[in-house]
Amino acid sequence: MNAWRVQWLRQPLVGLLLVVLVMTLLGPLLSGCASKPARPQVLQLTAIVVDGARLARPGETGLVAVWRDGQQLDTRAGMPLRPGDRIETGFSATAVLRWPNGSMLYVRPNSSGVVGSFTRLVGEVFAKIRGAFAVETQYVRAG
Repeated sequence: MNAWRVQWLRQPLVGLLLVVLVMTLLGPLLSGCASKPARPQVLQLTAIVVDGARLARPGETGLVAVWRDGQQLDTRAGMPLRPGDRIETGFSATAVLRWPNGSMLYVRPNSSGVVGSFTRLVGEVFAKIRGAFAVETQYVRAG
C-alpha cells in the first residue's frame, strides 16, 4: 500500500494538482504575512528636507509655504495637497511631493509652482516619474 502512495505522488500531473490545491488553501493565510508599504491615496507633501541633508523637525516653520484659495496653510510633512495649491520653498528647503502612483517631485530651494500639472513653475524641480508623462513649455514639448 505504501508503494502505491509513493508511485501516485510521482506522477507529474497529480503532483502539480496537489501543489495547486495546497497553495489555493494556504495562499490567503500566507498573503497577510508580508504587505507592501502603504502609498498615499492623494498627492502628498511627503517630506521637507533642509540643506539637502536632514528632514525638517516638526516644530520648524518657514521652510515651505502652501497657499490654498489665497490663504497660507499650516505646512507640515504628510499633508495632502490639492490641484490649485501653490507651493513655495525657502532658501534652504526642498519639498518632496508624492503622487498615488509613486511618482515624486522634488521642489528645490527658492522654487515655486502650482499643483495640477505643476504649472507656473519658477525655479528648479527634479521629477521621478512612473508611467506615461508629458512636459510642455513655451519652447519645448516632451512626453
